[in-house]
Amino acid sequence: MIRPTPKVSYFVRQADASAERGTILATCRAGGLVISDEQYRWKYEENPLGPASCWLVVERGHDTLVGHVALFPRRLLVRGASWRAAVVGDFVVDPAHRTFWPAVLLQKAAVSACGPGQFSFLYTFPNQLARSVLLRAGYRSLGSFRTGVRLLQTRAAFRNLPHRLALPWAADASDAALKWLSKETWYRRRDMYVRELSAFDGSFDILWAKMLPQFAGVIDREMTYANWRFGSAAHKQYSIFAVLKPATSEVAGYIVWSAQDGKVLISDILVFDEALDTLLGEFIRLQRQRNANSIVIGYFGGAALARKLQQFGFIFRRSPAEVLVCADSKLLPVNPIPNPDGWYFVDGDADV
Repeated sequence: MIRPTPKVSYFVRQADASAERGTILATCRAGGLVISDEQYRWKYEENPLGPASCWLVVERGHDTLVGHVALFPRRLLVRGASWRAAVVGDFVVDPAHRTFWPAVLLQKAAVSACGPGQFSFLYTFPNQLARSVLLRAGYRSLGSFRTGVRLLQTRAAFRNLPHRLALPWAADASDAALKWLSKETWYRRRDMYVRELSAFDGSFDILWAKMLPQFAGVIDREMTYANWRFGSAAHKQYSIFAVLKPATSEVAGYIVWSAQDGKVLISDILVFDEALDTLLGEFIRLQRQRNANSIVIGYFGGAALARKLQQFGFIFRRSPAEVLVCADSKLLPVNPIPNPDGWYFVDGDADV
């Protein structure tokens, strides 16, 4: 629980991400966030869009570091125009100092960077505890995420039943029915083919350029950034599943995904409408062949993608995730309408 505390006890100073690596790492770890040295270098120093901007909160009189927040550079495209943006992350406060004011001081420092010559747009997908702090510091809600789950196997659910002897045949029967009734079993594959790829290349930039006009606001996905974000990530192994046109080998869509304990997590999806059935159908088939239990996707954007995913068996529930932003008034009005049409964020746009 966040408790009120006197404002005079703390102050904030900016930190150099490279020169003060050890200090920032120690402060994050004291706040419960474990970051390896390798992940720190990748995340804070090797971003092709520039190093992270960091702030530390200090207990006045003792010079004790008690909290930290960082802004990780991104490029935001709004109706085709490029803006310098950042995702807010690694927001931690030492458990002994988890009162309202140190947390607000950190976020107010981050908000102060949203101005001329720095960042025009800050965004984050906070948990409920951090949400109230961010709103107090000046962030605004853009709307809620959509979170969808596609069940591929029922075996995990049967494993918790008391009658263990019923597990094999009941799970097999349920999984057979699940597969038989699924759209990917019956849909007609279009004249396209799919392939797993190891990296983003120029063909993805061509896809990105063609799809960009359909978005009012979206984080840039050009090749260099995408290969850093997903190809060289120090904390997780990502894979690329793409659908291509046979005549030209032109990329018509892709999914970036990772696996954890039988669960497949989609971090990014970008695809032309005419290739969406092939991309989803073949991706689900691949994950079933690899014995995955489920597929999970979270995104902020229009309902059309959710409707298509529902046709392929995804069940959507109300997500606790929310997009909070601090933005130049040229990008968003003072009171943005929830779920503004054409904006698009995915889990891969979050802090990592």
